[in-house]
Amino acid sequence: MGYGAKAEENFQGYPLTGEGAWCWFADPRAVHYTNEDGSINASYIGYIDVHGNVKAMQLDYNTGVRSEVLVRSCFQPDDHNNPTFLVLPDERVLIIYSRHTDEAAFYYRVSKRKGDITLLGEEKCIKTSHNTTYPSPFLMSDDPEHFYLCWRGIGWHPTIARLTLPDEKDEVQIEWGPYQMVQSSGARPYAKYYSNGKDKLYVTYTTGHPDNEQPNWVYFNVINLKPTADAEGNVNVAPVLEDIKGKQLAVIANGPFAVNKTDAYKNAHPYTLVDAPSNYRDWVWQIACDEQGHPVIAMVRINGGKDQHQYYYAKWTGSTWRLTSLADGGGRFHPSNTEYCYSGGEALDPENPNIIYLSIPTVGASGKKVYEIWKYELSDAGRVKDKVQITRNSEKNNVRPFVLPGSSKAPMRLMWMNGDYYYWIVKQEFPLGFPTAIHADYEWPSTKGDLGEGRMEVKSYDNTAMTATRTERLALNGKKPFTLHLNLSVSAEKYHGKLLAMGDMLYGLDQNSVKPYVKIGAQTYYSSNKLYTSDGWAQHSTGTGGDNWPTPLQNLNLTLTYDGQVLTVYRNGLIDQMIETAAIEGTEVVVGGYEGVLSQAVTYNRALSQEEVKMLIRERALEALSVPQVTRRDLVLPVKVAGERVVWSSTHEEVIASDGTYQAPEEETIVTLSASVQDEQRDFEVRVLPRSVEDNLLLRYTFDAEDAYTEGGATYVKDKGPHAMDMQLMGKAKLDGTLNLTTNTTTAFATNGYGIVPHEVMDSLRSYTVLFAATPKSLSSQPRFYDFGYSSGNSLFFRANALSAGIKYNGGTTTMVNASETLTAGTTYQLAVTFDARSGVTSIYVNGQLVGSGTSNVNEPYMIAQDAACTRNYIGRTQWWDSGVANDNGDYVGSMDDFCVYSIALTAEEIALMQGIRVEDEALNVECSHLLVNPDFEGKYSQMPSSGTTADRAIYVPEGWTVDYTTRNENDMTILNSSCLYASLFSTIPTTQGGGKNAYLARQKWGTSTIAISQVCDTMPAGYYRLTADLWQSGGGGNAELWTKVGKNSPVKNVAQGSATAWQKGRVAFTCNGVDPVQIGFSAVHATNGTELYVGVDNLGLLNVTANCDEVAIYELLASMTTATKKLLSGTLSDAARKLLNEALAVVEELSKQSSHDNLIEGYYTLRDALAQRNSVVDTPDTHVDIPTHTVDAVVYNLKGERVKANSMHVQKGVYIVNGEKVIVK
Repeated sequence: MGYGAKAEENFQGYPLTGEGAWCWFADPRAVHYTNEDGSINASYIGYIDVHGNVKAMQLDYNTGVRSEVLVRSCFQPDDHNNPTFLVLPDERVLIIYSRHTDEAAFYYRVSKRKGDITLLGEEKCIKTSHNTTYPSPFLMSDDPEHFYLCWRGIGWHPTIARLTLPDEKDEVQIEWGPYQMVQSSGARPYAKYYSNGKDKLYVTYTTGHPDNEQPNWVYFNVINLKPTADAEGNVNVAPVLEDIKGKQLAVIANGPFAVNKTDAYKNAHPYTLVDAPSNYRDWVWQIACDEQGHPVIAMVRINGGKDQHQYYYAKWTGSTWRLTSLADGGGRFHPSNTEYCYSGGEALDPENPNIIYLSIPTVGASGKKVYEIWKYELSDAGRVKDKVQITRNSEKNNVRPFVLPGSSKAPMRLMWMNGDYYYWIVKQEFPLGFPTAIHADYEWPSTKGDLGEGRMEVKSYDNTAMTATRTERLALNGKKPFTLHLNLSVSAEKYHGKLLAMGDMLYGLDQNSVKPYVKIGAQTYYSSNKLYTSDGWAQHSTGTGGDNWPTPLQNLNLTLTYDGQVLTVYRNGLIDQMIETAAIEGTEVVVGGYEGVLSQAVTYNRALSQEEVKMLIRERALEALSVPQVTRRDLVLPVKVAGERVVWSSTHEEVIASDGTYQAPEEETIVTLSASVQDEQRDFEVRVLPRSVEDNLLLRYTFDAEDAYTEGGATYVKDKGPHAMDMQLMGKAKLDGTLNLTTNTTTAFATNGYGIVPHEVMDSLRSYTVLFAATPKSLSSQPRFYDFGYSSGNSLFFRANALSAGIKYNGGTTTMVNASETLTAGTTYQLAVTFDARSGVTSIYVNGQLVGSGTSNVNEPYMIAQDAACTRNYIGRTQWWDSGVANDNGDYVGSMDDFCVYSIALTAEEIALMQGIRVEDEALNVECSHLLVNPDFEGKYSQMPSSGTTADRAIYVPEGWTVDYTTRNENDMTILNSSCLYASLFSTIPTTQGGGKNAYLARQKWGTSTIAISQVCDTMPAGYYRLTADLWQSGGGGNAELWTKVGKNSPVKNVAQGSATAWQKGRVAFTCNGVDPVQIGFSAVHATNGTELYVGVDNLGLLNVTANCDEVAIYELLASMTTATKKLLSGTLSDAARKLLNEALAVVEELSKQSSHDNLIEGYYTLRDALAQRNSVVDTPDTHVDIPTHTVDAVVYNLKGERVKANSMHVQKGVYIVNGEKVIVK
């Protein structure tokens, strides 16, 4: 598929490797090299994975072979540590790498053969005086005996040294330097380098990190390596630092050149500056030169809030720097709440720097925004003349593109990272780190053969326990070519021993160095790589502190191939050792001599290629996959095996989708799920059962006193569900028919009571429902009802105040769905949270009513459990208790009861049934939107006088509404449609929701202000009401608030859910006693200067829901109405009104004695109507006419739509609707 793909097609590149990442400051991270006679024509690509494996790939165009080499194992798992490449004058390849800023050293390996990195020399080390990172090596034709290395080193600043070329033992020496080149007023400049290949290096750098510098300037210098005369005429002063005009700035060996971001510096050194913005946080991505030697820089301008990244192309014209704005890069490309300046990325084509590749957030056919790779071409005049989208409709982000230097004639030129990304290092807070793949614009031709060809033996050992004396024997071919593949693990407690032997050859794991070795006769060949991963960083590391967490491999795919001349050892599919030997012979291999497990063995009578070895590993991994044979819940389908992506398909997407989500069938259904990894596939047959709520119950705690028992010194609470997930009782928690946590205080973490649920509840959990009853005693410090997970960076929680259900995964951004309801201390609530994995909807219910719903929570519980065992599944405790923000995230204070967890999302009806709640009958609700004026904003509107200081913006006043704009800012604005002033600023927001032309939208950015619109209803009939509206909130720094205020009571608010890209439903429940005025309003509240906030409201609706309330609620309403009525009676009323109200009170008193729902609701209607009519009745004698006998106890309404009391045998004269028919009473 070419770059001109159709919009509906999907293309996210061709995978090069399933696990790999890089940063953009260590280059060249890849290079292509073709020598003059064509004997070498290869690309070399470097990256690091989350397991700490530094890896390199070789694409040999002459042989058609793709090779992947393990350069270094167990390295700091940090994407800044990708290796860089230098093809030496003798055509050997040097691979160099370092840790990220916490070790004063570089490491490197040199290929043993020209242009072939599959056979590398042992690892060497270059010691330095200061910690290192970002090595960038260069060869210069004017100095063929050395190479130059640039990096961030001395004082965290750009540093340079000249080194000797590797000798016959691969040793190098620093012959000049290291020297710090510049000294910035910022803490750590970020530099990119380029070379003319002869005598000059070019460097562009920033004042510092854009997170810390606003503004952050961009500088450019030339590093002149040729002998130069100084100011006194002395020759051989080299190297020197120059500006772009050739003015000498510093002799590098004499000390760094000082830079800052002051006007004085700008005036003194104008030709060192590329961009000196007043407010932007600039960053650099790449530097190159055109055919005239003019430098070109790919850079980005980032706004103060770090959420707007604009890509730029800067080019030196010969007299000035010309900046071309290219595209909106969005904000940070990853979901984590950190590294806000991480753009998707830019890449120049070094062979044609008029071409630049960008990673741009792009909306695909699915409507989802994903970072896609685009190709931009600029004219020599600096104008964009062409744009081509390369990747389309990708599932995952495509970021950090890179064009291979020297690849202008190679088929593969462009590469990028594809996949999820959380953080640049694997550590406790971000255990997943950077689980990306490397993709390219070219599909490497397959060289794999038939895996069945030459296969001799396949043995499964079912994880047989191996000991130092136990052995297993397999037949081999003697001197002939062979392949031996073993899947095994070595005990972490005894991590050494002989693994296998064949004739005079032995393969083992050395106890002291923890390096594998091959012994052939008397000769021993050690691997340069320890048999460790860096997976321990996820549990133990806190960052770049010089720590090491070597972790024994839990699973080793060990493959040995021999073609008669070269023995190749593969570790999990990567080349670890290549040994040239003709001395291997034997007809039998003996596996054993170690403590551990043996799972599988496969032998061949031929030497498999590396591609076939990986294919074999994938085949064996697919064989090891398991899927439940029977289910009535979502499935967790593995997304990777052997480091490669698994693609799933389903024969019944509507039952079990290819993402594993479950939709209950009406009857038992057989579904076939197919797992494919590249060309390998395996099918699984699953019997899918119909929905059964009780069969999806995971646990149930009723907290009866007799449920407590003691075991091993700990107290547990029995699980009444089917899985015996007994809860451990901690601290001051008590059982008294509830989980009694009333003696807690929110932050007394050392003594507070709580419960711990077994970790298994989170395993494989996707859709879920949590039900419980709660009576909070205190609601301060955002207490958690429950908080499941294993750390503050990995938790699934339900917060009591503000009421919200959320998830935090892998240390990323906490996402939440907020409720419109506010809980009150001392009140008992039936609470429920559901999550449906298929729709992605999280819902919150209070007393059976849906009070919050949204799709913000995209991560799922099982994802947390896959990282680590969830040993902190808390009920009543916060995950944040041991963090620095514990005081703002407290434990729960109160009691809880009937705590249940289900592995499906229950419906509202099922929740009501489980919790014994009356189900709302929507037919009983009464539409009352006619009580509102202009609720859809389709009426007239006008400008508020003096609302702005300029003529291009206004605060608009919709008909029927009043605007309160006491706290204001001159830059605020509102609109109702596209004809309003400055409406273009709202172009990204749908100006109306659900039809119509208008919606009320507000924009606030500077200062603090509140724009409130409201209207007052003085005559709202008594009842329980639900106010609804469509709300918009995007950006930050404030809130969109829907609210009501009854009488002198405090407002009841619904705050919109965070920043969103779609309209959301808002809802406020309130009670009216029929006397107090009701104010209904919407507020745009802006609280953070400089942060842009967009809010909006549309389509207000009003429902009277009284008839759906239970007896207790109606009784409480009647009590409130009675109090208000008696207060009226104590004042001035007409005789008719006084009589009407007294009669109504008498009816209410009589009906309330019977306490049935029907009687209470009848009493409500009677008093409601009397209150509504009190101002319209007059002091004249009533004329009554008997209603015909057949209408006694009938349903009677007057022409106002008000229900009339009819069972007293008479009503006032008029026209009525009786049992649906018109009746005239004379």
